[in-house]
Amino acid sequence: MATQTTKLPATTPKTTQTTATPVPTAPPTPAFTAQITLAVTWVPAQPPPDTFTSKTEGAPFIDPSSLETRIHALINDQRRQNGLSTLSSDSFLASIARGHSYDMSLRSFFEHTNPDGLDARARGEWAGYPCVREYDTYYTEGISENIAMVYR
Repeated sequence: MATQTTKLPATTPKTTQTTATPVPTAPPTPAFTAQITLAVTWVPAQPPPDTFTSKTEGAPFIDPSSLETRIHALINDQRRQNGLSTLSSDSFLASIARGHSYDMSLRSFFEHTNPDGLDARARGEWAGYPCVREYDTYYTEGISENIAMVYR
């Protein structure tokens, strides 16, 4: 988001005091207020509901939570087989990632940065996730992610 700076004049302009006749105005209507609110409020894509209906007849039901758990287990199996420590699961990060996946599906894009310009770090900060890791003499900031698309 760009920051705009406005310079003030060196001298304050003289003002003339006038008395205006009040003009009656109608109170704002709920519809008008809602339109203003929607125009200035950014709401991120929400994760999909717990139940899904496939548009493809005969497509199997895939539970997103079970799929995430299975992928996490497979990644840790590979890490163990290669002498690496396993990764812990973080439900807060999972919800941020799930929301990004849903957003990509909803708005038909496949990128680390969404159409609003938010990358993984910005989405984490926006969600309130603490993105700082402290070490003895330094710290790192941010969240990274891996996404992949396979063409066969």
